[in-house]
Amino acid sequence: MQIMKLHGAENIDTVTLMADCNNPVHNCGYAFIGLGTNRHTLMAYRKLSKTSVFGRCLNVTVVWADH
Repeated sequence: MQIMKLHGAENIDTVTLMADCNNPVHNCGYAFIGLGTNRHTLMAYRKLSKTSVFGRCLNVTVVWADH
């Protein structure tokens, strides 16, 4: 969560890691992050969507999830 705050995700309310169905001890590579307001969500989305925000060696895709 600290790395998310460092790169622009402020006011994080919830983080939900999805368990791997074959090995529940590990996550399956994605998470849902809930932020305080729509404004904070939009700002984090814009900042985290940049390809170089986490470095060249880490492949991260940011998508908007509707619930």
